Amino acid sequence: MKLVKPVLLALLFLTYSCSSDSASDEATPTNENPDNTSSDDEPEPTTISFCEANDNLKPTIGAYSDQGLSIHLELPENLSLENAEEFGFTITRIYDSEEVKMDISQSATSDFVLTIENLISGFDYEIVGFATIEGSTCFSNPESITATRNYPMSPWSVVPSGIINRYNSYGVTVDGNPYMLLQEGSFFLINEDGSVEQKSNFPKTGNTVSGYTIFDLEGSAYVKSAYHSDLYKYDPTLDTWEKVTDILSNAGYFSGQLDGIGYTFDNSWSFSYTPGDSNFTFVGDEYYTTDLRSKFQTDTDIFIINREYEILQFDKTNGTFSVVANYPGNQIDQNLTNDDIVSFVQDNKAYIGLNLRYRDPGSVNFLDIYEFNLDTFEWKELQPFPVPFKSTSHIGQVDGKNYSYLFFNEGEFGLNGYVWRFDPTQVVYKE
Repeated sequence: MKLVKPVLLALLFLTYSCSSDSASDEATPTNENPDNTSSDDEPEPTTISFCEANDNLKPTIGAYSDQGLSIHLELPENLSLENAEEFGFTITRIYDSEEVKMDISQSATSDFVLTIENLISGFDYEIVGFATIEGSTCFSNPESITATRNYPMSPWSVVPSGIINRYNSYGVTVDGNPYMLLQEGSFFLINEDGSVEQKSNFPKTGNTVSGYTIFDLEGSAYVKSAYHSDLYKYDPTLDTWEKVTDILSNAGYFSGQLDGIGYTFDNSWSFSYTPGDSNFTFVGDEYYTTDLRSKFQTDTDIFIINREYEILQFDKTNGTFSVVANYPGNQIDQNLTNDDIVSFVQDNKAYIGLNLRYRDPGSVNFLDIYEFNLDTFEWKELQPFPVPFKSTSHIGQVDGKNYSYLFFNEGEFGLNGYVWRFDPTQVVYKE
């Protein structure tokens, strides 16, 4: 796109002559002004370059459309881009400092305008206009936005939680509502939009490598740290914790509930708990599998994923598991530890993936995720997760009534916390 300089048009008055026997008393018209200065000699308006005006320029955020979010850089009328080798916008995603440079000099036809077609709802972005003239690039003032829509369509959106967490985090469901339990005992309700509310802390904390046994029973959460024998009950109405009993028998890092009974299990045994009991009840140990990595469930079935990436279904009648499928996505060496895989359920479909190794001997972060139909046991691959994780510990996950949520610490010291919300109505499958 080139801006055309305004041109001053001079009116030319032509003299028409005709024959006459007498001389005219009128002066002959001319194209000169009274001061004998030609109008063609008037000075043209002064033009300026982008680099002369950039300190006074700032992008304007437009409206969302089906294609994306429009942005515009309004230029002074006398600003010329004729000598610009390129011009456009740089868009920086604050989450991971990813910068994208959009040169619009070859496609722009009439204005300094761009439609942003790659946004993640909830992320902050900084937008700057630029122009390169004679090898030197000049920038406008920045404008910041928080995206409120996804482009392209995606089931993922993110909400900064403000939570500083250096260790593991766990999902807790209380009467169908999602909560977040941190390793050190902090406890939060996750609202439907992904924002969090601080609730009463869990009274007993585990050490930094232990987990929790968690049941959603009778409208309350029953929680036991693997590091302590105390079983506590959380009342969501009163926001209080009450000690129920001392549990002397085993409690695994994985647990669930079916038909009003809680189940906890490891890779070779399972126990049950019914509200009002003083202890866990042995259910079965006639199975053995490799270490467990993740658990997901519906109202009628509990499933686990082991280190061999097998999907196993729980049989509550004898407390055993049997293999029903194998995870088809990217996998991490079974001999390595400090790994994790995400699993959650919406509409009787499990979503499994984002395989992660978060510590030595080096981090691995796969972004593929698959839909596992729990009626047919068939797999379909989704479009990958939109950004790499920066987690250095276990990924917390929990199902709500309409959405599922992921949460984890960000970076080595967990200085930034985010809650990722998954909307099953916005799923996009990989072609």
